[in-house]
Amino acid sequence: MINIINWNIRGMISKGASERLVKLIRIHKAQMVILQEPFLSSDKLEDYRRFLGFDQAVSNKCSKLWCFWNNVLECEIIDNSRQKITLKIKEDEHTYWITAIYARNNVAKRRKLWTKLRSMSNRVNGPWTILGDFKTIMAPEEKKGGTPHTLSKSADFIRCMDDCRMSDLGYTGNPFTWCNGSRGRRRINTRLDRVLINEDWAEKFQTNRVDHHAKSRSDHSLITFKFGNKNPKVIKYFRFLNFWTKQSDYNSLTESTWNKEVQGNDQWILQ
Repeated sequence: MINIINWNIRGMISKGASERLVKLIRIHKAQMVILQEPFLSSDKLEDYRRFLGFDQAVSNKCSKLWCFWNNVLECEIIDNSRQKITLKIKEDEHTYWITAIYARNNVAKRRKLWTKLRSMSNRVNGPWTILGDFKTIMAPEEKKGGTPHTLSKSADFIRCMDDCRMSDLGYTGNPFTWCNGSRGRRRINTRLDRVLINEDWAEKFQTNRVDHHAKSRSDHSLITFKFGNKNPKVIKYFRFLNFWTKQSDYNSLTESTWNKEVQGNDQWILQ
């Protein structure tokens, strides 16, 4: 199983944020961490790679998106731009693509992201997941408080995900991943962070789980994404126990069983 942490951390040097992240990496046994808004220049990336205990790291061009991973994942950087990083990953017998997102607040600038994702979908051949902070929602129920959300505001995002043939994975936990921090009627909660997968991903991996965790030191929730395949069923081959020979029906049972027609190799027949 592979475990990924995604978090808009709102500053790596904010009080306790880095220390909590280290603990969460250990608790969730994360092989990859995706961070939005570290609020540090990319020349600090190597220091934090060592601090977090990862083998490899990459920053996007504006240092608003950092990715860390261990060598258990053989990652090739396919694309690195203002709003996304795409990695082609080889892990055991699996090859798949992960695109980490940090979308712009401006609607017009987000359209450039949607265009680039459509272009990326033509390059990806196999399992693909897109995850991160999209700065927009997909449905009115993904917002609580403030002015009512109109579906037209989500149209570009929804069309892009449809064009890329991506499906939302859902989640467990709090339905909202971002809060403006206000109280009373001014309080707004939305689901800005999510994980989406294509059909090839769903066919490749039997287990896919997304968890929204409690907010801490950031206005965004930390998200964990776990995926992989269940361990194959272990075949228990024939073993002989000496006490069986002392049973009264041992000879007759052995003879009748041995005379049954069974196809396969000798080890399978014994099983």
